Amino acid sequence: MAVRCIVSALAASPLALSLLGCGGGGDPSDPGGGDGEDTTVRILEWVASNNVPLYRTKTEALSAPTLAEEGNLHFDMYEDVDPDDGQTRIWQYLVFKDKAAHTFHKETDIVVKWIEEVIDPGTLTSPNRSELVLMKSLKPNDLPAECVQEKAGLHVITALSVGEKPAKELAAAAEELLAPFRATSGVLYHELLVPVSTEGKDRVFGDVAEILYLKDEAVLTALRASAAWTGFTGKFGADLVVIESKPKAYTELPLCEKVLALV
Repeated sequence: MAVRCIVSALAASPLALSLLGCGGGGDPSDPGGGDGEDTTVRILEWVASNNVPLYRTKTEALSAPTLAEEGNLHFDMYEDVDPDDGQTRIWQYLVFKDKAAHTFHKETDIVVKWIEEVIDPGTLTSPNRSELVLMKSLKPNDLPAECVQEKAGLHVITALSVGEKPAKELAAAAEELLAPFRATSGVLYHELLVPVSTEGKDRVFGDVAEILYLKDEAVLTALRASAAWTGFTGKFGADLVVIESKPKAYTELPLCEKVLALV
């Protein structure tokens, strides 16, 4: 079932418009980095629903069919509590290999029905609050890993911001974290993202968003005490705002040994 941006979409929620490809947030087909080889579409979003159990169940049901799509690289689902208002948030981090794969996903019957039931018009429930931002890799052409060496014991989503200072300064400094963090024992997955759009409304996940899969809490402690991290934070001092969440994960990347066994 195809989804079209018709006049009635003007009354839809911003999240629904973005999901249908009618909203802002930049053009995901133009990630704007490197030599243009990275065609991935990356979406980071959360919803604080009026009916959390129902929304959780409906969203979790998207996992298997989405992961089965040829062009899907990630369907990560998390849950945490908003530190500002105490509402439960259900997160999704989705990665598609290109715009065509993302379009295919949006037009599948299960996604169209999910939007109708829990987003807009919300025949079963609707968002109380929501955010959705099209993202790209901070480092050009840094494709996300599709498997991990072992099951993660801790997941972390971090928003890094520097207030009025240029976001490019933060991004340049954060890129220097990639090599030492990924080389740290117990770091199973580390990705740094920036918004495709430079508009203020698309900085809700920070100027840089960090996604971590870690072996355990001790690894996070080691990362935050490392010379790489203290050197990074020292460049910005009190201007740096770090908002760290340790959400419950409902999905996991497959183990690399199992992926290799299928090849």
